Amino acid sequence: MGVPIFFWMWLVITGSRKKALTYEAERLMRSRRYPQALDYYDAIAGEWPDDPLGFQGISKVYEIMGMMNEAGRMNDIAVCLLEVAENNSDPQLQLKTADSFVAAKLYNLALNYGERALRLAPEDLDVLKRGALIFRHNRQYGKALTAIKQALRISPLDESLYEQMAINLKGLDRKDDSRRAFSLSRALAKVRQNPNDSQAVEAVIFHFTMAGARNLGIQVLDEALLKFPDNFSLNMLRGKVCLEEQNALKANEFLLKAVLLQPAASEAHFLLSRSYQQLGNSRKSVAHQDMAEIITAAKMNIDQCSGALMLIHGLLKCDMADSARQQANELAAEFPQNWQGPFAIGLVDKYQGHLSDAIVRMQQASKLNGKAPEPLLETAWILAAAKKNEAAVDMGRKAVAVNPRDPAMRRKLAQLLRALGYTEMAIEEEEMANTISKRQDISLLD
Repeated sequence: MGVPIFFWMWLVITGSRKKALTYEAERLMRSRRYPQALDYYDAIAGEWPDDPLGFQGISKVYEIMGMMNEAGRMNDIAVCLLEVAENNSDPQLQLKTADSFVAAKLYNLALNYGERALRLAPEDLDVLKRGALIFRHNRQYGKALTAIKQALRISPLDESLYEQMAINLKGLDRKDDSRRAFSLSRALAKVRQNPNDSQAVEAVIFHFTMAGARNLGIQVLDEALLKFPDNFSLNMLRGKVCLEEQNALKANEFLLKAVLLQPAASEAHFLLSRSYQQLGNSRKSVAHQDMAEIITAAKMNIDQCSGALMLIHGLLKCDMADSARQQANELAAEFPQNWQGPFAIGLVDKYQGHLSDAIVRMQQASKLNGKAPEPLLETAWILAAAKKNEAAVDMGRKAVAVNPRDPAMRRKLAQLLRALGYTEMAIEEEEMANTISKRQDISLLD
């Protein structure tokens, strides 16, 4: 910017540099020498950034030159400066003024207003977040981090704050810390987008644990469970966390729900077994440990029906009759011509004490496959439970008669006989079973 004689004249007349710059700018505007006028208005804005005068002039010049966006931004600054001058104690007006400077990329001029807002409202989340952004624009990364940490005390699960933290840490060349903050921000964003994503929630717990704030990760998990209480994976994860915290009672609550939601999930039964073990309930601990192994074996079973029947037996052993019935009904519906469907439903009926219904189901199973001894043997046990001992023994012998050379079935009959008090008959069956087994072993050697 040149210094023409008119400027000196104005300076002498007014005795004020600001007035001299203003009069000269106005004279140049009247002469339509807009670029030169812009230089003078720039000088006013640079030397007196709290005065709207310079920005008003710049706005007028830009408007005449057709630069409407730039004119609007300068006018916004001028309006904000007028407002903040009238109420200098309002932190929101201070922030609004700072934002107007940021929009015009005059970051250094935004700084004072951002700092004033923070002094006026040091506990306001919005002020802290926007103040941190202004500090970052001015490469004052340390001050930005201080504001972000204060904001995190108010809103510790705000993903945008961790993203801003990462950017400022990178500015301080703390690359490892920056990467960790970015990872946490991304994990929180995934949870926000899909709160029932257990993997994302688990990632949040991991990152918060690494940052020494595991309780915040668990808070995210608990909030997700409030929204999706029937999510299997979230209940599993909460149960795991409780086990890690040695809170077996609470772990048991979540893991029980998990196995009810997915009865054929082996890991859920395994973890539930651990919770029962910690609670001192060895029977249920063993039952669910066995169930976990049964599920693994069932999945390897080529025969889908046999695999399903294994699961149903295991569920009944775990006292999960409702889940067992659901599985049995599904088996019968999917394979209506297979004897194991009604047989499975009969097992559940027997477990729940519906003995008449159980016998009907076993009869249906025998009609579908007369060569299956299992329905006959189960009928024998049902008759025994109904105190019909002679009928029970007769039915047990019919089961053995299906395949009299099967030592396993004779041993099962022996168990029934012992339970009914027929010890001598039980011993006879056991001896025959042993004899058959030995002959079969010799046969295999030959």
